[in-house]
Amino acid sequence: MNLFSDAFAWLVDAENWMGPGGLLELTGQHLWFTVLAVFFGAVVAIPVGWLIGHTGRGRELAVGISGAARALPTFGLLFLFVMLVGVTLRGPATVLVLVLLAIPPILAGAYAGFEVIDRRTIDAARAVGMTEWQIVWKVEVPLGLPLLLGGLRSATLQVVATVTLAAYVNLGGLGLPIIQGIALRDYDRMLGAAILIILIALTLDAVFALLETFAVPRGVRAARSPEPRTPSTGRRAAVAVSATSTEKREELMFTARNKGRLALTAAVVGASLALAGCASGDPLAPEPDAEAPADTIVIGSQAYYSNEIIAELYAQALEAEGFEVERNYQIGQRDAYIPALEAGEIDLFPEYTGNLLQFWSPDTTATQSDEVYAELLTVVPEGLQALDQSPATDQDSYNVTAEFAEANGLETIADLAGVEGLILGGFPELEERPYGPTGLLDVYGVTVSFQATGDTTVESLLEGIVNVANVYSADPRIGQNGLVTLADPEGLFLASNVVPIASADLPQEAIDIINAVSAALTPEGLVALNVQSRVDQLGFAEIATQWLTENGFLG
Repeated sequence: MNLFSDAFAWLVDAENWMGPGGLLELTGQHLWFTVLAVFFGAVVAIPVGWLIGHTGRGRELAVGISGAARALPTFGLLFLFVMLVGVTLRGPATVLVLVLLAIPPILAGAYAGFEVIDRRTIDAARAVGMTEWQIVWKVEVPLGLPLLLGGLRSATLQVVATVTLAAYVNLGGLGLPIIQGIALRDYDRMLGAAILIILIALTLDAVFALLETFAVPRGVRAARSPEPRTPSTGRRAAVAVSATSTEKREELMFTARNKGRLALTAAVVGASLALAGCASGDPLAPEPDAEAPADTIVIGSQAYYSNEIIAELYAQALEAEGFEVERNYQIGQRDAYIPALEAGEIDLFPEYTGNLLQFWSPDTTATQSDEVYAELLTVVPEGLQALDQSPATDQDSYNVTAEFAEANGLETIADLAGVEGLILGGFPELEERPYGPTGLLDVYGVTVSFQATGDTTVESLLEGIVNVANVYSADPRIGQNGLVTLADPEGLFLASNVVPIASADLPQEAIDIINAVSAALTPEGLVALNVQSRVDQLGFAEIATQWLTENGFLG
């Protein structure tokens, strides 16, 4: 497998550029957020920087604020702002976060551009009768422009790399194919989008490099020349004095340019290292623990709170009976952890019958609980085994608000066929799943557009950003928000009971313990556990200990 050639093939495929959600649209969104962030950052930072540079006051405060702003965790700040203002204002919240990222380098470039000017040049301007306003606009701004452009250059490169985070809050951009690629193990898509971002960054860097070159005043360029032209009488003194600071200015411009390239260099090096890893193995597979004893049971989980709770139930029950357990939670989606299971790096994983069967056998026609489980037993790969399925279920379901259901007479998924302008929200990988937009059209004749709403799916539904949402059936927010789960008479979603998938070498004593825990877990009980996590904000270890104690597994 040549990931470079495959990624470039994906990138140049015309089909990936056209239509809604195509690379052309995503690139436009990416550049739009970049332009907005740098523009508003400049509006704030340039006047403040010029004021500091001209007066010489407030520099220490500006440096301190800039340093603090650089230390802010952009990803965490993005989600904090979105949660504070709500998903309907996620666009302005995202721009605000990017503006905070853009301000420090622009501010530094603005005041450094003024500070580098030789004070004798300013004194000469005052001596010929210039006002302070004229000194700013006719002397300091032209001479400081190259360093200001260096700050804008640095800010632009940092922002264009960070805009990828906008996809996590359903705002598009080139981060979306990267997120989808990670979830679906589609390295062509993931790497192709990363290459496109790097190409955009390189292009922008080259544009700013040209602007910096042409921004140097002609008099200064003449002073650098081995045979400078004689300046006019009115400018001779200013040019002669400003030339003495040329070396210092060039040094600062070099520093500014290198700071601007730092983010780009890091991205290129990081991508290269990631690609090197891809060429020799799976970069998303969990790292095997070489020091773990052979008899240790390694338990994994999805990056999903309910799945973590179930994994912890198994872990604590096994530990109570003397087994050594190693936890490897939050691995990600099925495309990421199934290879680790098959490779023997994980010994036990809580799964769901229907979705797992569809993963291994996409053309299955089984829909009901017993037939899904029976067929699953026949397709489990060699080296693995499916243990007893639990009565508890947590499957995909399509939900609408009560108001939307009443307005359109919705009771089943089939009723959606008569509704126009439907927007389906869910995790990015839903777009590629058999029960996603394609399945809705094939099974029910329902046409939808798709938005990758991720962790904000329920909030996006409540705010009207999407009108149909993919929510797991055991999610307590369905009941809390009065959502209507649409019935699925044609079996678009397979029955999905909780089922542990284990190594074929797992000891029988451990199997008996896990089967006993699964049998005691009910659908209502799983919802209650999820309520403790989402509503009561308890940790999964505490939730598991309490449930195991109440059900007699812990003394």
